[in-house]
Amino acid sequence: MRTIKRATAATAVTYSHATEFEIRTVSASRAAHGGYVTRAGNNIAIGATLALCMIVPAKSYAGDIDFSDLEFSAGAIGVVSPKYEGSKSYSAIGAPFAFPGTKDGDDDLTFSDIDSIQYRFVKSGPFEAGVLGGAWLGRTESDGNKLGGLGKIDSGLVVGGFGALDFGDTRLTVSYHHQVTGNDVGGLVRLRADTELPISPGFKFVAGVGTNYATNQYMSANFGVSAAQAATSVAGLPVYDTSAGFKDVFIGSGFEVDLTDRWTAKLYGEYSRLIGDAGNSPVIETQDQFTGLLALTYQFGPLGSTSSPAPLK
Repeated sequence: MRTIKRATAATAVTYSHATEFEIRTVSASRAAHGGYVTRAGNNIAIGATLALCMIVPAKSYAGDIDFSDLEFSAGAIGVVSPKYEGSKSYSAIGAPFAFPGTKDGDDDLTFSDIDSIQYRFVKSGPFEAGVLGGAWLGRTESDGNKLGGLGKIDSGLVVGGFGALDFGDTRLTVSYHHQVTGNDVGGLVRLRADTELPISPGFKFVAGVGTNYATNQYMSANFGVSAAQAATSVAGLPVYDTSAGFKDVFIGSGFEVDLTDRWTAKLYGEYSRLIGDAGNSPVIETQDQFTGLLALTYQFGPLGSTSSPAPLK
């Protein structure tokens, strides 16, 4: 999914492809104090908290802020995604978001997924680079019929970095993502291209395509079956060895609509196909994966010189 810049938040969404469906929500204020409601909500809240922690020090470091110039964007985001990579069952996660920013139209902070909240440190012409953070949702044995006896994969905080070429309506990005809490499940290198097409004032089409290259450790944790796991597998899964390689390809598209001067709606859908060792894994139920996102954003503060709501990237 492309980036939601400065703000987003949580509403419920549904997807008809799901053979099994579960809705999960979390209060951001409760999550910030350790009262996590669910595993999925836990990670959305981690991402929101991380983004807030990243932007405030960065803005402060840049110099004193004229508080009369501050604006805030807040709202809700809802995401429907597979319960685990390769699952044919889906769950919805949602949370409120609020991000501070100034009306200078700065796009230093971007959000492309819950594992990719990016903060730009370097910009030279079209080239950009920076750090990223977020979360991975992990996996439990109850997430699918094939997972019994395999043990769980902890959810955790993801950190990494990115480099990009931004040509205005088109952006090419390479990023690295690695989980640093819970299980060490390795990392991903993500390659993606995104574009946006204004259709009319206040109405924009966005689209993206890309792929993920996974380390050997990531592939083994998420798609492999060790001898010990095969011995305890409730589903009788065989030993399955994996190696580093491309695990999926994805394509997505959506729309952004300015409902009013302050309200913006964003709708985005993405399809991914597991390939290689991931696509052939006995752990998965299907190679076809769908994700849907719905976000509503409200902008607080002065509107006079504020740039239009930033797009999904």
